[in-house]
Amino acid sequence: YGEYDRIQKFTPEGEFVFDWGGHGEGPGQFLRPNNLAIDEQDRLWVADSCNHRIQVFNVQGEKPELVFQWGEEGYEPGQMRYPYDLIVLEDCVYVSEFGNHRVQKFTREGKSLGVWGGPGREPGQMCQPWALARDSRGRLHVLDSYNHRVQRILFYRSRRPAAGTAAASWSRCTRRSPPPASGTWCSPPRSPPDSAIRSACRPG
Repeated sequence: YGEYDRIQKFTPEGEFVFDWGGHGEGPGQFLRPNNLAIDEQDRLWVADSCNHRIQVFNVQGEKPELVFQWGEEGYEPGQMRYPYDLIVLEDCVYVSEFGNHRVQKFTREGKSLGVWGGPGREPGQMCQPWALARDSRGRLHVLDSYNHRVQRILFYRSRRPAAGTAAASWSRCTRRSPPPASGTWCSPPRSPPDSAIRSACRPG
């Protein structure tokens, strides 16, 4: 990201094949493409962070083709703020939202199936989660970056609004401060404000 905001494709031997993107808000352009995932059809899913959306590409031909995109900025279920990572499974997509301090589960078409998290330091809360990982048992792990810990999530098939629950969390930090009574901040004073996040989206 930054000056180029692009994706490059290489052969396994490191030979350049093509690139695409460019700094912008149009289809196929990017503002800080922060992470990638590949599905079973070898389509490339991109967390287009500062555009608050997910873009999906077919990259098997001579040039990339945009298959579809979804997402908009906001705080409600179905909306996103700074999606930083994603994991694509058989029938759903998990997205970590740096700006909303949560993980959201979507259908592949972009319909929200549930959210988990919220700003704070307690178990089940997050502060600017950066990345996701899925282990061999199918469990989802969240890099809860400004809380200096990893949390594990279990999403249940339920009609309840809270579709996620914390299965476990661990951290090197033993001192916890209470979450704020209101607002979107997580309490760590070194947590950057929205203006700092937005500045990282501009070409440098």
